[in-house]
Amino acid sequence: MGEFGWPSGSQKRQCVLAGVSRTTVYVKRKAVFFVEADEVLKRLIDEEYTRHPFYGSRKM
Repeated sequence: MGEFGWPSGSQKRQCVLAGVSRTTVYVKRKAVFFVEADEVLKRLIDEEYTRHPFYGSRKM
């Protein structure tokens, strides 16, 4: 059996059948973690922008 549960075959053929690029098989995805501190900072920035919508990116 192949890695994807199909009969043995090359990874190239398996990727073609699955409709994905071969890079997808080899790339290790990083898990995304949201830190509570990031949420606090986003809330503070949002509050400041709500009070002063005319501030530019440098002033923010």
